[in-house]
Amino acid sequence: MSWIIVFVASWILFFILRRPDPTYKTYIAGVLAILMQLSIDINAHYLDLYYIHSIYLSFHGSPLCFTFGPVFVMGVLFVQYLPFCKTWQILHIGVFVTLFFVFELFVLWLGDLEYVHWNYYASMYINVMVFLALAWYGTLFVQEKRQEER
Repeated sequence: MSWIIVFVASWILFFILRRPDPTYKTYIAGVLAILMQLSIDINAHYLDLYYIHSIYLSFHGSPLCFTFGPVFVMGVLFVQYLPFCKTWQILHIGVFVTLFFVFELFVLWLGDLEYVHWNYYASMYINVMVFLALAWYGTLFVQEKRQEER
């Protein structure tokens, strides 16, 4: 049930916070976030690094409510609000990594996620790498479009 609540809450947040952005490239960031999340979670599932419990709809052990909820939403919102200044981008990455990590701790506390051969440091490292990749994409493709519109 918690995955469904997270899915609904993510989409409510999305419709409240999203920018009326005419470019489709911000939504591609959500798809890229999904691809990265699935590749990480599927491999972690088969390597027994961690277990995800209470799954209703899943794809190779990864809950689809999580994939198409917070992962997509955070990917799109991350790129839509990505600042132009590199210093602010580092802070932006830090904020999103922290939000994602707090969410992960919450899911651990609920018992829907269980670390087996995994730890907090590995999780933080993966989160930083994912958001760095999304920042690269946003800087290269989305911000270029925004600067042309100015």
